[in-house]
Amino acid sequence: MKITPVIIPFFNTSENNSILVLHIKNIGEGLAKNVKATIAEDYEMFGIEKYKLSEVGIFESGFEIFPPDFELKFNINMMRDSYKIDQDNIMRLTFEYENIHGRKYNNEYNIPFNQIFGMAHSNPPGDYLGQIPFYLKKINIKLDQIKRKL
Repeated sequence: MKITPVIIPFFNTSENNSILVLHIKNIGEGLAKNVKATIAEDYEMFGIEKYKLSEVGIFESGFEIFPPDFELKFNINMMRDSYKIDQDNIMRLTFEYENIHGRKYNNEYNIPFNQIFGMAHSNPPGDYLGQIPFYLKKINIKLDQIKRKL
């Protein structure tokens, strides 16, 4: 188990919950080498025909070394747009890689888009990265109110 890489994809949202993000993470304890990722049906990121998921990052050129707990993030669409377009769609991804001894792995994942829609989120956000823009916005509003009074 200590040398076994396990690369998984999953959807999440950005800190302010406005952007759909595809995460690819090695949750195993081993190093993954020669990682190749493919997508069954290409995805036009942000609805731009020339901006296809298959033509960026790991999907286009692979990844030579993927250490444990390493994570890639791809902003793929605005949540409101994806909700309209992808409600009934599934992203099908395949990952091929090997461990440090050359043992090969081939994993396929089917990720339904609708599992991310309707996720509850807190206000203020629960993590500090989400809290920073939340409170900065509040401070900015207060400063504008003070400025108007002067």
